[in-house]
Amino acid sequence: MIQRVAPCHGFAALGGVCVALGAGHLVFAGGGVATLLEFALVFPLAAVGVYTAVDVARWDLSRAGEWRAVRICAAVILFFSVLAVIIWTIWWLEHHAFKFSFLVSFAASLGAAVGSRGGLYVVKADEQLTEAQELTTLLSISDRVLRHNIRTELSVALGTLDGIETVDDADELAERAGTARSHLKDLAETSDRTRRIASI
Repeated sequence: MIQRVAPCHGFAALGGVCVALGAGHLVFAGGGVATLLEFALVFPLAAVGVYTAVDVARWDLSRAGEWRAVRICAAVILFFSVLAVIIWTIWWLEHHAFKFSFLVSFAASLGAAVGSRGGLYVVKADEQLTEAQELTTLLSISDRVLRHNIRTELSVALGTLDGIETVDDADELAERAGTARSHLKDLAETSDRTRRIASI
């Protein structure tokens, strides 16, 4: 089921729940300027979570990374909401009752704003770090292969050229020179390929 649902829908759902909490507070807490101001505080925060549903595509994250960002957002919303309930309970026990619905909707919406944006940054940084580590490994392997190829080609070329000064036969001399030239040419091509790989 989760394969069919896009991560952007997860962000939209989380932001939508926070908007609904704020709207529920507006409806059930009664009218008044204070309640409208409370909703005006909650709504933009929740809207950040909804906006992230649209914005997530431009972050160029893997699908697994996008889902990880959704899970981070949900965890932050849950954490902020539990924190709000604990604060409200402390105030209630000390007889400083505060509007429970506002406190929870505000905390959840703040969690949506912080979690949705922060989650994207965390996942993007992790994916870039992983990509850099994979590239470093690839370059290290390429470097080892290059050094091995250089040693091999130079060894063959130098081995072929050993004693060339003492060779009297023109055919043998031409053959040795051709073999050395061929391996040195391969070495030059390996160097060019490595330079292209490094530039990529």
